[in-house]
Amino acid sequence: MRASYALSLAEETVDRIENVTSADPLACDKTHPGPQDQRHVANLDFTYRLSSWSLNGSLAFHSGWPGTLEELVPVTNEEGKPDTAVRPIKIYGSRLPSYLRFDVRATKKRKRWRCFVELVNLTNHSNVFGYDYFRTRDSAGNIGLARDREKWFTILLSIGVAWSNSF
Repeated sequence: MRASYALSLAEETVDRIENVTSADPLACDKTHPGPQDQRHVANLDFTYRLSSWSLNGSLAFHSGWPGTLEELVPVTNEEGKPDTAVRPIKIYGSRLPSYLRFDVRATKKRKRWRCFVELVNLTNHSNVFGYDYFRTRDSAGNIGLARDREKWFTILLSIGVAWSNSF
């Protein structure tokens, strides 16, 4: 069995962040978390062997990555008419939910062959890696902003066969 924990801080310092899609300035702190900042990271792995069989489990956790929430703001379109646009509130000003995954794998070894069955994300935890934003219109015709979570896959079954040889 192996276990690990890390407490880390990944920051970046910038003078400004250029907005390539609009002349509007982007709000951000001069020093803010880097895109992959994971303050708390924990891993636990175990392997149990019984003759030609082995069972492996792996638990991975990390606190949520920095995220950028967005909002709907009034703008004037190219035709000079009132419109709305989706704009970031503050670059890396929020956090995504924590990441948690538990995988298990059973392997049968016979001579140079290995057969395995594996379940990835056995807990079916909804691991969010970002958000999709889109405009909506209610029954009164008002435009609003909706947000969907971009998620890693749910439970995934994998079955395989491997052959190895020394040359």
